Order: sequence, then C-alpha cells, then structure tokens
Amino acid sequence: MEEYTEQEETQLIDFKNALVALDEISQTFKVDIWIPSKKKYFCFREIDTKQQKELLGSAMDSSVYNTTFVNVFYDILKSNYLGDNKNDINDFTVYDKNCIAIFLKSKISNKLNVIFDDKNNISFKVDLNNIIEKFKNYVTPEKETIKVLNNNISLSVDLSVPSILEELQHDKQMLKTHKKSNQAKNNEDVKDIISDAFIMETSKYIKKLYINDIEVDLNLDRIDQRVKLIEKLPSVLIQKVLDQISKWKKDVDEILLVEHEDYKKVINVDSLLFLT
Repeated sequence: MEEYTEQEETQLIDFKNALVALDEISQTFKVDIWIPSKKKYFCFREIDTKQQKELLGSAMDSSVYNTTFVNVFYDILKSNYLGDNKNDINDFTVYDKNCIAIFLKSKISNKLNVIFDDKNNISFKVDLNNIIEKFKNYVTPEKETIKVLNNNISLSVDLSVPSILEELQHDKQMLKTHKKSNQAKNNEDVKDIISDAFIMETSKYIKKLYINDIEVDLNLDRIDQRVKLIEKLPSVLIQKVLDQISKWKKDVDEILLVEHEDYKKVINVDSLLFLT
C-alpha cells in the first residue's frame, strides 16, 4: 500500500457562500414565543450578533421614549418572524413586545444581571424563565370606554393597548416634530419635551373619540391631527384615561418585577436588556 505523503488540501468556503450558509443555519435557531394577546405561540428566528449589536447601538438614543430602540426592535421582529405573513406582528401589542423581548433575550442567556442598588454595588443574576412563565398567564385587557358628562354634552373615548405598529407610527411622528432631550437649551424646552411626550404616549391608547355619541375620525395616518384633538380634551377625561393606562401598566410591571433579598426592581425592556 502506497504511503500517503501529500498534505491534505484545506477546504475553504468563500465569503458569499459562507454568508448563504450561515443565513441558512440561522434559520434553524428558532424559538416559539407566547403572544399573550393572541393566546398562542408564534415562531421567530433567534437574534443574531449583528442584530444584538444594532440593539445595543440604539442605547445612544437621546429621545424620551427610546425611539431608535422601538424602530430597531420592530425591524428585527419583522425580519425574524417566521410566519407566512410578516404583517402579523403589526397586530401584536406593546405588552406582547415585552414578552417577545424577554423570550429572545433568554435564548442569548436565560440569566439577566440586574443592578438593584448601584450605590452599594448590589446586583444579582435573575432567571428570565420565571418572567416567561408569568407572561403565559397574563391576560391582555379588553377595550375600555371612558365617558364624562357636562351640561348635557358627553365626551367618551375607547381605550385599548396600542399595537407595535401604532407605537412605531407615534414614535416616528415624535421624532419628526419634537425635540430630543439633548436638544433642550433651557427649562422651557425640557417642559415642552416632557409634555409633548406625555400627550403622545396618551394618544397611543385612545382609539376612538365620541362627542355626544358621534364618532370623531382619529386618523392614524395623521398623528399630528390626532394629538391636536386629544390636547383639546378636558383634563377630567384625560385623568380617567391615565388612571386606566396606569392600571394596565402596573399589571405588566408585576410580571417584570424581580427580587433579590430585600430589593425589588422592574426590568426595563430596552436596548440594555440585551447587554448582559
């Protein structure tokens, strides 16, 4: 038998074929994510390193409501959703988005390092699986109608949890027409930024407006007009709206609440979630 003396040739994959191969491989890294508002699982591709980098880069956003993160995360969800219709995600709620983010983060690491006390350097790695289990029992709120009467005039609004698409559209409008926090030059600018963000956030939840039971067109394509209408609503009505929104958000905060010894903290669903 002839002895083999030649060096075996190393097999190399060229750049283009490597990209194709890795893209195909990434399709196998799937996760079924529970969507509370739909009461069923949807399949997503796990986040890759480039997407994680984009999420971390959005931490530099100086807007009040992390507009860059909202945009980046929406694009990632649409890209990674493995259902037949990419627009399915447009109907997911912003609370569904929190659940999705925790699921995707858990596939990177199911432990999240939470700083409970920065001053005393108290931190602890919490298990994200506990939060995931709580989201599976979460019930998405039904539509709520808020009504006030004054001098035989009735004003009412229909509220519901905003969709991911509605959040995106509102935040794009916010970015287009309002200042960022790093653009504030004085106290008045700061007040304007906070008040504008307050109105914009409230607007996301108001789906319909009625004057004496006659519906007013709240065109989602014209967020600026929608906001101007909401600014004209009486404070007593808006306060009732805020009370309801606060109640809904508190329920979600209870899910995101983590504890360590005597410390408690609500996990923020933002770009830094994907850092540790």
